[in-house]
Amino acid sequence: MVERLWPLLLCLASARYDKPPCLEGETLASLSGRSLCVTDCGPEVAHEACPYERPQGTFAKPKCLLVPAPTGDPTHPDMRKQFCALECRSDSYCPKGAKCTLIDALNERDPWGEVNPVARNYPHLISDDELRGVCTFRTKTGKGVKAAATLELKFSKTADGFTLGTVFFLLLWGWGISTLHLQLHSHTLYRPTSTSH
Repeated sequence: MVERLWPLLLCLASARYDKPPCLEGETLASLSGRSLCVTDCGPEVAHEACPYERPQGTFAKPKCLLVPAPTGDPTHPDMRKQFCALECRSDSYCPKGAKCTLIDALNERDPWGEVNPVARNYPHLISDDELRGVCTFRTKTGKGVKAAATLELKFSKTADGFTLGTVFFLLLWGWGISTLHLQLHSHTLYRPTSTSH
């Protein structure tokens, strides 16, 4: 009887996206020096296809928003993969013991030299409330801890809802508002005054 119930009890005790070690079907990965368990969602799979089983009390929702970091051969098929993780806005969205690792909004280039479109528009066109991240856990280090092989990941170009097209639109919008403001200001300064005869 116990043997039959064991798989069910294991499922109840464990959930996807929880603190490593990862479940079967998950991959141990790293993001910004922290650990997380992810599942392959593929380049053509919608966000709804991500496994939805989350740790109890977790408000973050699974989303397909991570890709491999460009550390190897860029033409390798694995470089086209995408991975599901828990999308968050703050630590309170994440499972117990996890932290919300936000997308970098300060450095104009990522550690691999690629342009970061979010940083170029923060905080003027992108506010703190619009920034997103994923739930991650502290990586265990120290004496007696065996280093596990991890997949290094980064945010995809469409992570946080900011595609390059969206950023381009924001830039045009900001440019248009600035131009209109200058035109109105110039019209006010140089408007000819009427003279009475």
